[in-house]
Amino acid sequence: MPFRGTLQDIRMFVAVYEERSFTIAAARENTTQPSVSHHIRNLEGILNVKLFVRENLGVTATPAARLLYPRYTEILRDIDNAANQVKFHALGHQGKLCVGVSPALCRYLTASTLVDYEQTHPNVAVRIKEVIGKAALDMVKSGKVDFAICSLSGEGEEGGVRVRTLTDVQNCLISRSLPESSNIVSHALPDQPLNLIWASVGGERYRTIVASLHANGMSIGKEMVLDSPFTALHLVAKSDWRIVAPCVVVDPILDAPHYSMLPLRKADSVFPISLVESVSRGLDPSAEDFIKILIERIRQADMAWEARFVSAI
Repeated sequence: MPFRGTLQDIRMFVAVYEERSFTIAAARENTTQPSVSHHIRNLEGILNVKLFVRENLGVTATPAARLLYPRYTEILRDIDNAANQVKFHALGHQGKLCVGVSPALCRYLTASTLVDYEQTHPNVAVRIKEVIGKAALDMVKSGKVDFAICSLSGEGEEGGVRVRTLTDVQNCLISRSLPESSNIVSHALPDQPLNLIWASVGGERYRTIVASLHANGMSIGKEMVLDSPFTALHLVAKSDWRIVAPCVVVDPILDAPHYSMLPLRKADSVFPISLVESVSRGLDPSAEDFIKILIERIRQADMAWEARFVSAI
């Protein structure tokens, strides 16, 4: 039978399905809870099927709702993409972007990306927000950022958010520069247990790096937790503390007087670069261009470091 509902019915359905709450869905869609309920009742009446069951702690999707969800999100993405393509061809890139970026990429690469992007798309206002790990999922889901480029491992889709890996870069053990060394790259293993700074301990990334250090013949002495990567880098430059971080966080020219870089075996330890995006909101061409420029910058920096690592052997 022909579908007699509205696009707003579909958007409210997707919001309730992803948030499992009429109240949170209303806040997300900038409307009221009665309005959300009205659209869901309208959709249920048109389809003659129950879509959600209200419970004390929220709502549960019915089998019918689970069947509709992937189809309705595809419809919304197609509509958004079609609208964005028309806008692009009619007026070119314009508007604004709010991008979540891992702090490891903000120190140098994001700035150079913004310079390149502004030259090509001067009418797009770009706002950068630093995001760490799984916090990117909530920021994309809530619409606080349009998308995020961060260091999440693995790929998949959950709760209306999709994660996919775009590239990865070499991890390094970063120490302060030694006065007798003129080369920022070192292949000499430390002869003492490492005093290491972490953003957090106990997680998958922590365990992977510890295993990689052991595989490279190193052991850990003292540990410190700092959730500010820039504070950690400054502390490393002034003390015997070290960090494990992607090579691209350091500039090989500007930072050469301050740091020593020991590459870890890439088979054991890499820094994944992932795109976090909404399932139901399509990326417009201005967003795709920003991602393309940033990823190209990351790859170029990683390749440049790899060449330095090889030449220093």
